[in-house]
Amino acid sequence: MKTTRLKTGGQPASGGTPGNAIESMRNAGVNIIVLFVGIILIACSSVEDGFEKIPDTTGYGNTMLQLSAVTDPESSNQIFWRAGDKINVVDETGNSGIYEVAAGIGTNIGEFKGQSEFDGSPLVAMYPASSYIEGETVHFSIPSFQSKDSYNDCRMMVAKYSDSYDEHVPLFEFSEKTAILEMAFDFTSNAEYEDENVYSIEVYSEDINFIGDGILDISNADARLECMGNQLTYSFSPSIPMAQAIDFSATIAPCDMTQSQKVTYTVKSDTYTFVFRKKPDVIFGEKSVSKINIKLDEFVVTDAEVPAEGEVKITRELPAIDLSADGPSNCYIVDREARCSFDATIIGNGDEGIIPDGNFVDYLGRALTSSSITPASAEMLWQYPDGLISDVILTDGRVNFNSSGKEGNAVIAVYDESGIIMWSWHIWLTDKPADETYMENKYGNVWTFMDRNLGATSAVDDGSDSYGLVYQWGRKDPIPCAREFNSITEPEISGKYNEVPIVTPDVSTGTIQYAIQNPVTYLMRADWLMESNDYLWGNPDGDNMTTTWQKTIYDPCPHGYKVPGKDAWSIFTVTGENTTDAGSHNVVPPAGTKRGYYLYYKEYGTGLQTWYPTNGSRNYRTGGLTRGSWWYYWTSAPSAGTQAWCMTFKNDWKEVDPLYEFQRGNANTTRCVRE
Repeated sequence: MKTTRLKTGGQPASGGTPGNAIESMRNAGVNIIVLFVGIILIACSSVEDGFEKIPDTTGYGNTMLQLSAVTDPESSNQIFWRAGDKINVVDETGNSGIYEVAAGIGTNIGEFKGQSEFDGSPLVAMYPASSYIEGETVHFSIPSFQSKDSYNDCRMMVAKYSDSYDEHVPLFEFSEKTAILEMAFDFTSNAEYEDENVYSIEVYSEDINFIGDGILDISNADARLECMGNQLTYSFSPSIPMAQAIDFSATIAPCDMTQSQKVTYTVKSDTYTFVFRKKPDVIFGEKSVSKINIKLDEFVVTDAEVPAEGEVKITRELPAIDLSADGPSNCYIVDREARCSFDATIIGNGDEGIIPDGNFVDYLGRALTSSSITPASAEMLWQYPDGLISDVILTDGRVNFNSSGKEGNAVIAVYDESGIIMWSWHIWLTDKPADETYMENKYGNVWTFMDRNLGATSAVDDGSDSYGLVYQWGRKDPIPCAREFNSITEPEISGKYNEVPIVTPDVSTGTIQYAIQNPVTYLMRADWLMESNDYLWGNPDGDNMTTTWQKTIYDPCPHGYKVPGKDAWSIFTVTGENTTDAGSHNVVPPAGTKRGYYLYYKEYGTGLQTWYPTNGSRNYRTGGLTRGSWWYYWTSAPSAGTQAWCMTFKNDWKEVDPLYEFQRGNANTTRCVRE
């Protein structure tokens, strides 16, 4: 049998009381056809009254124009047809066709219309459709993340019809292959938790698989589903109060968890985590609805790291911090051990960051007119060092994670339902940076800077902690860089990525869309965009010495800050111009090293100083780390062609250039200023 690929999606209906559907259809002489079924179920709609009759079709030969289908009458929770349901029919040679429901909505008997040619029986049916069928083996997936709106999506039924078909359409009878797990949790015995809300419950079996990717031999009516996963997470949106009983259902593959070495249930609330350990006393069989009841007062509370059978470990969670309380941003600062969250339905700094003439686009390349998104999941892409953040989860449109209190940097992304990155955020774990207001420069502008580079965890000359991260001009996401002075050793990042991918842009990859979908990827080109865009950091008139420009949705700075203007570092020299005259420099190097400069930021040549390290970059020609003789700090101002304005200085202590032009594809550091 040749390979057939099918599309899946949607959601099945359930509930109601099954009638003697098969017998009534036979008595009525209803024309029914056999099928290999892939069903795509959609959202609820109103139930049709009665059973609409479709005119009989004759003389079709091998072409089927209509069919009928009956869901499993023996299922404990029967499935009923909904508007928009579709059936995919496949014969043993791989011929297939799609049929859409035309009558029987709201019942377990449906009539479908379509048009496809088949070489003959047997025809096999599976519900819902798999995206991959090879021979008589079906590959499928029962989601390991479920909710009240999704658990029913992968309830599977199969059947086989072996008779030949003629002018009479034969009856097809489904048999359900999945099981339904009903769970009930009761915390009402302890008033301490009555104000808590549960947002997720995880079921874990140490050695019994019951969820995830799997296979099924559809030629064997007695074959059982075989899955590869052993952990199910059920999310609640909105969260469920602990003051009431918590009941929910999940779809799983048939299994016998009574044989598992360890079964645990992890309940996460606003400020607590409960880990219960209890093996079920029932076998989860095909077409069954099996129940697990967990009552807090029936478990022994333990302080052991791993609870024993019949025990529960209760851990108070970290204090919660709403990182986006002051407003949205592409970068959030975390300065303590905490349970953190931010609004992941708003990208960048919100609608005010969209410039109508900026040719801004979203993650699919569509013109950006709104900052609102609806993500489906979240994941940590990278962190350095390891152990900074953990337990990243998306719930109620918010990204939640635990911070360890260690210092460093991480990036978290959210995905759409297809698994495409929609947006990403830089999590900057450091003590809160201080503000430093510089003296008025020769252009009459006064800038208030952070006391450190973007991504740095220190504001003083103490080695790599003051370096910060690097950015390609106009991009919102940081690129990991070297961690030691004069080093070109790649950092040991961890997470989904353990190294920085490097791509040479072309018409498909040298785009804003690609950069959003691939926030860790370095795009190796003089300008990473195939078509330059001067608006990305909101200051398109790059030659204008001004402090008034718009912080954009692509700006990498935290809330209340933005990438500085063209003249921001003009006080690095007395004249405000580029110079090799040491007498005109307003900086002093540390004794005995070339690792950076101290800037006199209140008066020329005296008084308060702030530290600017020589923190290197990633080279636009090679994509590699560089610790050359020049160091660069980006401004928001574009220059001509593929260049943008920056500040640079040489490690020979001879040249300081506050107004320098360099290639936008080079990944340089920056230092944010107050808006």
